[in-house]
Amino acid sequence: MKNLRASLLRSLDKQGQVFLKGKVIDWATLEAAVKSAAQANSQTQAVISADQETKHGDVIKVMDLVKKLGLTRLAIQIERRRLVIL
Repeated sequence: MKNLRASLLRSLDKQGQVFLKGKVIDWATLEAAVKSAAQANSQTQAVISADQETKHGDVIKVMDLVKKLGLTRLAIQIERRRLVIL
């Protein structure tokens, strides 16, 4: 039975660098990881996390790659700002 809760998390920073499992990777490595995840479980959810200053176009580029390679379940991870009351 396939795990329907499988997820693949990738992050982007403001310089446009892509991270997977905390390590900087190139686009070829990202593509290979997405293909592998899609082949293992087509229901894998791609979770994309981006630095607040990341260019919108860089996020869209990753989303397009993920969809092109067969993962259609996408999520954007956001970081909530903490409210500090003085």
